[in-house]
Amino acid sequence: MKTKTIRELVDYLSTFQSPERRNKMDEVLRLRTRFITVVLENIYQPHNANAVIRTCELLGIQDVHIIEKDNKFNVSKDVSVGSAGWIDIHRYEDAENEPDSRCFENLREYGYRIIAASPDKSAKPLGSLKIDRKLAVVFGTEESGLSDFVMENSDDVVSIPMYGFTASYNLSVACAIVLRELGEKMRKSNIDWQLTEEEALNLKYSWLLNSVKNSDLLLKRYIAEHDIELP
Repeated sequence: MKTKTIRELVDYLSTFQSPERRNKMDEVLRLRTRFITVVLENIYQPHNANAVIRTCELLGIQDVHIIEKDNKFNVSKDVSVGSAGWIDIHRYEDAENEPDSRCFENLREYGYRIIAASPDKSAKPLGSLKIDRKLAVVFGTEESGLSDFVMENSDDVVSIPMYGFTASYNLSVACAIVLRELGEKMRKSNIDWQLTEEEALNLKYSWLLNSVKNSDLLLKRYIAEHDIELP
C-alpha cells in the first residue's frame, strides 16, 4: 500500500481518537526504537517472558525475537497488560529447523550486533558495551542460561554487576536493567536511533487498527466512499 494512502487512512482513523490519545500516540512513536532489540531463547517461564514483553514496551523497544525450541511462548494479557499489542513479536519455531540460527541470520541481515547477556566468566561488564551500531541482546532461561550456539555465535558477552550470593537475576529484572542502561546511553548519544518516517507511519497505522473501535468497519466504509484500493 502506498505511503500516501496509508497517511490518508491514518488521518481518518485518528479522528476517532481524543486529542489526548492522539498526542500520546505521537509521543510514544517519537521515542520508539529498533536500534536495540531483545531476543528470548527457549524461555519456559511464561510469567517472566510476558514481563519482559511489558518491560520492552515501556522502555520503547519495538521488536522482540523469540526462539522457540522445547518451549512455546504464549502471550498472557494479565502479565503483559496489553503491551504485546503495541510491539512486534517475531517467532522462530523449532519446526523451522535450527530456529536460533535462523534468528541470528535474520538479525545480521538487518545489521544487528548480537550480544549475549550471561554471568559467564568471560563476559564483559555491561557498562563497557558501546552503542555504536544496532544491538540485539539475547537472554536465556534462569535455570540453564543461554545455549552453546548463542554463546559461540554472539559477537560479545556482557554481564550485569552482582554483589550478593545469588547466582543470577530474575529474567525480567535482568532485561529491565540491561535495557534501561543501554537505552539511556543510546538516547543521550548522537546516533540516529528513532524510527524512520515510513516506519513510524506504518506502525501508527497498525496501532490505530488495533485500538480504534470497529476500525475494520470504519475503513471499509471510508475505502468504499473514496474509491481506495483495499490495503
